[in-house]
Amino acid sequence: METNRASFVVSATDAGAPPMSATATLGVTVLPLTTRPVAATLALPVPGVVLVVMGDPGPDYAVEASTNLVEWSLIHRWPAATPPFFWLDTNPVAPWRFYRVRAE
Repeated sequence: METNRASFVVSATDAGAPPMSATATLGVTVLPLTTRPVAATLALPVPGVVLVVMGDPGPDYAVEASTNLVEWSLIHRWPAATPPFFWLDTNPVAPWRFYRVRAE
């Protein structure tokens, strides 16, 4: 995973006579999660699909579903979750449904 970095230049000038100003450069670094969320299905004696989600604690995790791998819909969200956790979809769309788990 890549680390995302950005720099911002901020300038401020007052309305005095003579005007005074200052400029500062701010650096922001966004560190990646140490692990990506992982979803696995389990075979259970109940109808539906069970996802087991593992990953880093802290971010929100979202389950999205699609029937065509192009258009995705949010179907469940765990705010500030601490994995692992389970999610059961008892109403999967026939004939198939694809799932993905995202850390937000």
